[in-house]
Amino acid sequence: IYQCDWSSDVCSSDLAMASVILISMIWFGFTRGMDTLISLDVPIKFAELPPEMEIVNASSGSVSVNLAGAATLIQSLRPDQVQVQVNLSDAHVGENSFQIKPTAISSPPGIHVNRFQPESVTVTLDMETTRTIPIQADWSGRLPDGLLVTQVNIKPAFLKVTGRSLAIARTSTLYTQKIPVSGITQSGSLKVKPIFENGIEPASGADGIPLTVEYIVAPKKPVK
Repeated sequence: IYQCDWSSDVCSSDLAMASVILISMIWFGFTRGMDTLISLDVPIKFAELPPEMEIVNASSGSVSVNLAGAATLIQSLRPDQVQVQVNLSDAHVGENSFQIKPTAISSPPGIHVNRFQPESVTVTLDMETTRTIPIQADWSGRLPDGLLVTQVNIKPAFLKVTGRSLAIARTSTLYTQKIPVSGITQSGSLKVKPIFENGIEPASGADGIPLTVEYIVAPKKPVK
């Protein structure tokens, strides 16, 4: 059995080398368990949008994702290698709330998701529809004393419109542009335009624009 003479330079060199190897092994085992962290704002990919629907609003367009992994992997990570996907196949017109699960976030092998925010997203979907809506004259001002509008006839009385279903659903009446009455002294007619809410417009081929408003003016009956 070889025995080292500790007073020799050879033994001192071997001991130093063994110490370096031992320390390196301990440090490697320690650092291997330490991940490097990085935070990315990842755009949400909305997939499987139902036919004829469109996204009109989303509570968030991205997710802040904290990732962990070995330093070499994190340093070589490209933003496009991390994706967040929300499936809209079961969505309906109106507001839809979706939970963002860890499985919806994809990252390269060796890099794992530590945490993310937000954990849910609300998406509003809409689709185009067509409807016929009645029209009402929007008078403004005050008639001259002693006069009264006794009858109003709008041609056409209804207008076919198209637009987002949510906007059309909350619109029961279309109004004309403001019609000042202060200068009206006798019966007559005038041309006016309808006012459309955002997201609503005349349907293709709709007739009657501008509208014709016919009105009859008569003296007020004296109060007995």
